[in-house]
Amino acid sequence: MGIFSKFVAKIKGESTADPLDWQVLEIELLGSDLGPTLTSQIIQSAKSIKGGDALVSLTQILNEHLSTKSRTLSKSDQTTVIMVVGVNGTGKTALAKILPDLIEAARGGSNPHVAYYKIAQGGDNGANVIESIKSQAQFIPLMGTYHYFILDEVDNLRTESMSSLKVAMNTNTNQCVYIFTTNRLALIENGVQDRCERVEFNAAADAEWLPVVKRILADYNVTGVTDSDILKIISYCNGSARRILNAARKLVVQQYRANGRELKLAA
Repeated sequence: MGIFSKFVAKIKGESTADPLDWQVLEIELLGSDLGPTLTSQIIQSAKSIKGGDALVSLTQILNEHLSTKSRTLSKSDQTTVIMVVGVNGTGKTALAKILPDLIEAARGGSNPHVAYYKIAQGGDNGANVIESIKSQAQFIPLMGTYHYFILDEVDNLRTESMSSLKVAMNTNTNQCVYIFTTNRLALIENGVQDRCERVEFNAAADAEWLPVVKRILADYNVTGVTDSDILKIISYCNGSARRILNAARKLVVQQYRANGRELKLAA
């Protein structure tokens, strides 16, 4: 609920929420991967809240819109491997970094020790990373319930490193959690995929983003941009929330500069 804190204060009457405040909240929710449709529904519900019940009401709104499926994590002697799959800019890395804390909270454990690896193209292409993982996995975790290994953009591993990864995943299987991210699932070896619980980050349809971008432009009195042009820009962003929001900001900046007006953008 941290992103709502200043809005709770405003709703209680300590200050006044203005369009810029609501836009900041909207961007925060979009950045949390709730998608444009769900974000719009939450914003509209939040605007109807009055008085001292703000925090309770906001909590209720989120509970009503989010999934009621069980968050209980299965317990087994098998290695837990989570693969987060989706296009760039949908929050895969952000989720991967949050998951260890969530798992520890569910297990009643302490703060997790997380080994984060950004797998880049070129160089040893992950060979040293795999050796480091195999070395750490031999020992009992000193912090938290498990060893947590995050391999960001795991698809950049070479074939030989992908094979070594399978070996590492079979080391001390009951005390390791692996979290992978990728936007190129076809490059992940089937033997690795078969060991994974897959989390799909599907991009929202272009038409769902249209009212969001139009609302941002309207908040800054930007005119003359047709729906057709906006949809072309959204399509070019290939489903990335980050790129779509940045494109909207660029449109605003361009028009303000062209007209010589002072600009105050949401953070």
